[in-house]
Amino acid sequence: MDELEPWEMGLADKGYQGFHDRILTPFKTRKGEVVPSYVKYWNGVIYSARALAERTNEILKRFGALSRECETAWRCTLSALM
Repeated sequence: MDELEPWEMGLADKGYQGFHDRILTPFKTRKGEVVPSYVKYWNGVIYSARALAERTNEILKRFGALSRECETAWRCTLSALM
């Protein structure tokens, strides 16, 4: 968490609940429990944002942009295109 700027926050799954006050996590719910609409809305927001981030990471990994071989962004882009 030391790498984040003071205004930044992180997104995580339910396993990180309570880990840090700057980590946004979905609410935990129990099976069969009546879930308030604000909890459903919040969880949907978190899941949507995390899905976008996970998909972006998947694409970057597929093209090797997150490998240690990539020293600069333009080299990674060029190598992915060739």
